[in-house]
Amino acid sequence: MLSNIVSIANYYSPLISAIAALITAIATGVLAILTHKYIREIRSERKFRLMLDHTNDLKKNVIDPWIKELNEIKIGEEYPYIPNLGKIAVVNGEYNYYKGEDLNVEKHDLFADLRNHLNAEVFKKYESFKKNCKKIWEIHSRIKERLKDELKKFINNFIKSNEFFEIDNATNFLIDYLYRKKLSEKGYLKFEGLIVEESRSNKVGFDYMLGYKVNTRSWYFFHAKNSQKQTRKIDFEREIGKLLYNIEKKLEKELEEICKLIINTKSNHKSILGKLSKSKHYKIFKGECEYVKIS
Repeated sequence: MLSNIVSIANYYSPLISAIAALITAIATGVLAILTHKYIREIRSERKFRLMLDHTNDLKKNVIDPWIKELNEIKIGEEYPYIPNLGKIAVVNGEYNYYKGEDLNVEKHDLFADLRNHLNAEVFKKYESFKKNCKKIWEIHSRIKERLKDELKKFINNFIKSNEFFEIDNATNFLIDYLYRKKLSEKGYLKFEGLIVEESRSNKVGFDYMLGYKVNTRSWYFFHAKNSQKQTRKIDFEREIGKLLYNIEKKLEKELEEICKLIINTKSNHKSILGKLSKSKHYKIFKGECEYVKIS
């Protein structure tokens, strides 16, 4: 009996060895596959973590500061309408104009790298935005100089020696008037013309004010003797009307160009902020235009 078992074992020994070898090979192969898969998953997880950290660095050091700086720039909302950073802390309340300079965020090392992750259209719009802001400032400066020249002629021809007239305030007011009127013609702002009435200011030496029917901004101007007040008011309304008409004609091209730029630049500004804000809702930046959304 035992000899039969031994004989059978010897007979099937090659087969058993082959099966054992096959099982070992399969087990080794499966282990190799599992090991490779495990290593790949570790590498994938590590790569994901690196991309996640990099994305968070970009958001913290570039995207958030970029949004903050862009939000500080005001365009076309109220006087002076052209790109500005609001009033600077001085007595006369001058505006800190934005003239298309590079923003501080561009100095960060990661700013250039962001181009590898965001759509190129964002940067194209941004460069266009800065270029237009610079152009707006250049046109605005020319308009302001032309206005001052016209106002000097106005003073020489109309204002009497015993009357007071603030040329700088008048220049700013007329810029406000001209830009707001032109922007209203494009459906961008509301404007209902000018009013001239007795001054409600407690400033000494100002008898009348020139203002808007729908705007709190006003310009207080010359002082006249009591016996001349009404006559001078009528004269002023007539003369200021002529002045504004002539200025609009002379500066028609510049006013048209600057108001188009203001509207387009405001739209560009809003679009850039929208795209940057949208990018904050992605978990990782894998590459240009490739994102993983936050679930």
